[in-house]
Amino acid sequence: MSRVRTTFFTSANRAYELFVLPYITAVLAHNEDARVEICLDDSAIFTEANATPLSILAAEYGQDRFLLRDTAELPGVAGAIAPNSVRFVQEPELITTYTYIGDIDILVLESVTDKHLRRIEHTGLPYDNILRPGKEALSGLHFTTSDAYYPVRLTSDLPLNMDEHLLYNLVAARGLKLPDPEYRWRPVHGYHMSLRRGPLSTPGWSLNDNPRFGAYCNLQENSVWRSVLPFFDRRYLHLLGLLELALLSQVNAGRLKGSFTAEYATHLLANAQLVRAIADHAPPKSLRD
Repeated sequence: MSRVRTTFFTSANRAYELFVLPYITAVLAHNEDARVEICLDDSAIFTEANATPLSILAAEYGQDRFLLRDTAELPGVAGAIAPNSVRFVQEPELITTYTYIGDIDILVLESVTDKHLRRIEHTGLPYDNILRPGKEALSGLHFTTSDAYYPVRLTSDLPLNMDEHLLYNLVAARGLKLPDPEYRWRPVHGYHMSLRRGPLSTPGWSLNDNPRFGAYCNLQENSVWRSVLPFFDRRYLHLLGLLELALLSQVNAGRLKGSFTAEYATHLLANAQLVRAIADHAPPKSLRD
């Protein structure tokens, strides 16, 4: 663990557990100085159901490089916390020098720590993030020196159901200076495979980055990724199929192996559930004209 500087810290409710295995695998494949810690609704059930891929990851990267744990009870906090707010109020069991709090549905494709440390040196703040324009909110991707954020200071008036506003309040409560409103550097570090937006919508999955595309092609060849991939949730494999189809339409995709483009395009086109889901929603006006 001596080489580890940064904890990638996030959370997933049951609906987002399909992202857990890909997230761990991609983060550790690109970040030799990192560990991953994820809060789940029931980590024992997930661990038992995914014992084989987790053992593959442990054999390759070390058991200490990732931790799946239950979301902890928070004393003094009444009521439910929105799923996308959990990552900001929980604390890692193991505190490293830096913490990167991010979205579990991002397929991380690059090394993260040094990029943010250069920005921290430039801004003079002990964290790296941006203000949402016109709002008392920070973005949901928060890189911080751990001692500037933890322990989390919870009060009864926090907006627990508004994740980015919650983060703003937690940072401000520590008396830290907020970012310059003109500061706009906020990298996603990969493809944001959100269930709430289409790959090519605006905003989309951040597909228009050629270096990132090369990193994805390299990930396809990564031996650990290839070993764990057959154990991914089938829904995630469908998302990979959508990702690759979208990439084919956007970039010079000669390097793309098409591991899903052919096979999972067939699944997508033949999947009756998807057809029924589409039929339940009226098409955009432009498609009816």
